[in-house]
Amino acid sequence: MVRLRVASLAFACVLAASSARADDAEAARTHFSTGVRLYDAHDYAAALAEFQAAYAVKRSPQIKRNIALCLRGLGRHPEAIDALEEMLAEGGDALKPDVKDGAKQAIGEMNALVATVRVRVVYTGRTPPAAVAVTIDDRAVTTERLARPVRLLPGEHVFKAVATGYFQAEQRARLTAGQPETAIEIGLVAVEIAARGRLVVQTNVSTARVAIDGVEVGAGTWSGDVPAGAHRIDATAAGYPAHSVTVNVPANGQESVSVDMASPAVAAPDVVAAHVPHLWYVSGGLGVFGESLVPTAKLDGNGTTKHSFGGAGLVVHGGRRIGAHLALGLVAELGAMATKEYQSTDTLSQNNITVTNWVLAPELRLMSSGKIRGFGGLALGLAGQGVSAKLPQTSAFGGQRTEHGSGVAGIGLLEGGGQLELGRAFVEAALFLDVHGVGTVDTSGDRYFADSPVARAGLRLLVGYTF
Repeated sequence: MVRLRVASLAFACVLAASSARADDAEAARTHFSTGVRLYDAHDYAAALAEFQAAYAVKRSPQIKRNIALCLRGLGRHPEAIDALEEMLAEGGDALKPDVKDGAKQAIGEMNALVATVRVRVVYTGRTPPAAVAVTIDDRAVTTERLARPVRLLPGEHVFKAVATGYFQAEQRARLTAGQPETAIEIGLVAVEIAARGRLVVQTNVSTARVAIDGVEVGAGTWSGDVPAGAHRIDATAAGYPAHSVTVNVPANGQESVSVDMASPAVAAPDVVAAHVPHLWYVSGGLGVFGESLVPTAKLDGNGTTKHSFGGAGLVVHGGRRIGAHLALGLVAELGAMATKEYQSTDTLSQNNITVTNWVLAPELRLMSSGKIRGFGGLALGLAGQGVSAKLPQTSAFGGQRTEHGSGVAGIGLLEGGGQLELGRAFVEAALFLDVHGVGTVDTSGDRYFADSPVARAGLRLLVGYTF
């Protein structure tokens, strides 16, 4: 009787296991057929989810191949290559030759669209760390995966390594499609920790390089365990003052430091602040411009007809950066312009008029960052004009008469353009528009031009240097 019960129980377990396998097989078939239908409809993301669900139930090389096809359709070529290589490894000799050849051909085609790297973690210290956590673009990568070449999409990537007893290490690399296999080394620097505390360093510039006790540990923001006691923090970034701060980290506690890179340079005690380049700048070049003016009777005009003037001049600009995106400078210009000769109102002779001009104005500029940057400026200051004219003599004896006069008025100027950084040198192009008064008069105070203020527009090309 006991034997019968045991046999009955064993038979029930076999039936239950067979039923579970049947249910799994049916679930796999359902997910797979749904995935095929979605793939044919080009809904690759939904099809991928169905194939992955099917593979979770039944690990089949055929399903892995369909997963790779969906990944390729989504443009996720590195993952698609990994899936095909896993299919080849799992299927082995059971795969048909045409399936193998097709997978190898697809891998070759996609290899031309990705970058391949070999990641190696190196360390200082007597013994290697017990465990190292590696991330690529903040995504964890297993030790087994790092044993093989890692494929990534073209662009900039961030490689990090973290281990107990070591500073967090970071390496950045810009990769291009189809380039030869690239070696990436992430160097872990050992920290001798007896009593330790937590140190958090934050800067307001993402590209600022952070160093602890002379060892660069990251960019922008960093946190980690350090030996308890005094530590020196250095923060540097192109175009900003260098900062050095000494902090005391308590044992089993935390110390936080915030560094405003745009503030005046801060030096740690007994540390001489490093020279900060690229704050002052000077540039010079040429400008071309034009405007319309209405001559009065003093210049044989009728006081209502506009005449176009065009010319060129020399421009000098200098100043100092007072923040990450702000600069204060001074614009100086000296130029001349002339009008096309126009007929006198009283004779058939032609008038020849030349206007010299100068500008002196403080300017506030807003600038973007980078080697290629845009900028916009606002300047308020003084502008001067001088008139030199050769006009027909209206007397019966004919001949010519001359007119000379000058004046000073206010000016408001707007400009916008771009700069290209070439080391400490740079080139600059800008369009400008200004509105200025016209105060040119002769010695008796008679006006030469009837309209004031007037608008002037033009283009400036300059070459500069920062120091």
